[in-house]
Amino acid sequence: MCDEDVCMKDLVSIIVPVFNREKTLERLFSSFKRLDYFPLEIIFVDNGSSDSSWSLCEDFQAATSSVDFQIKLIKEDVRGASRARNAGLAIANGTYVSFFDSDDEMSPDFISSMVNALKADACAEVVIAKSRMVFENGMSKVRAGWINATVADHILTSMVSTQSFVCRRDFLNRIGGWNDQLAVWVDYELGVRILLYAKRIVWIDRVFHRIHQHSESITGTSYSARSMAILKALGVITEVLYMNAHANHISNLRALHLRERIISGQFIREGDRETSEKVDQMACAIEVGKFTSFWGGFLRWYVSIGGRGAWRMAVSII
Repeated sequence: MCDEDVCMKDLVSIIVPVFNREKTLERLFSSFKRLDYFPLEIIFVDNGSSDSSWSLCEDFQAATSSVDFQIKLIKEDVRGASRARNAGLAIANGTYVSFFDSDDEMSPDFISSMVNALKADACAEVVIAKSRMVFENGMSKVRAGWINATVADHILTSMVSTQSFVCRRDFLNRIGGWNDQLAVWVDYELGVRILLYAKRIVWIDRVFHRIHQHSESITGTSYSARSMAILKALGVITEVLYMNAHANHISNLRALHLRERIISGQFIREGDRETSEKVDQMACAIEVGKFTSFWGGFLRWYVSIGGRGAWRMAVSII
């Protein structure tokens, strides 16, 4: 049963795509059990798993689901995390929505902190925080991010990630949800649209979660292994920027130019000069002036020889 205080709160929907995660689901379930906000609607979207993921979700639903902690299970047979997230979004009932991955751990106070921040500003449509990435060797680091970041900041740092934001469900539907035509960098592209379209964004200077990075993560590790998908994502982001020019349009384009030159350098470092040249052509098609072009070339070279932290230099250039 839900008491009066719980019933007065806004429902939050947490949407989780699942594909062959039988080894990590129990860890995720445990983190969900520690959440301190209710009512919640957790939607697991099985994306064609061939292991025991579906049955594990069924067991979790049977043991845990209640009036104020609803567990819903659906299937989306067309592969793709964005396709699964959009399927969950289509049936979500929450005033607010959050997205999470099935191999990570959600912080106990994440939802309550984010919702409180949204409610403190009646005009806010999105709240964004930082997350902690955990690597297979046990090391961890906080994902880059800072208060009141711009579109250009995000283009250079990818600070808006899948697990870092909570937003109004109607806002996300209004901007088109997740782009399910992209195979990689979907949160990177969505982050651009969020920052472009949101009337008001609230930023929390806190770090949440344990986001596990490994070779089977959706993000992957190698650029070259995903070269065509990366090129497509960069093309879509370019189109989004040109279709939604505003006061900071030039800064956004300069940031994209520098990010593409950095990516070009990464491809060279991995021995994929053909894709590097294609990315360079995309970057050079953006008219940014001699100053930015010069530094873009330098950053390309710097990354190609193994230089690290190029994005920090790019932020100072912008």
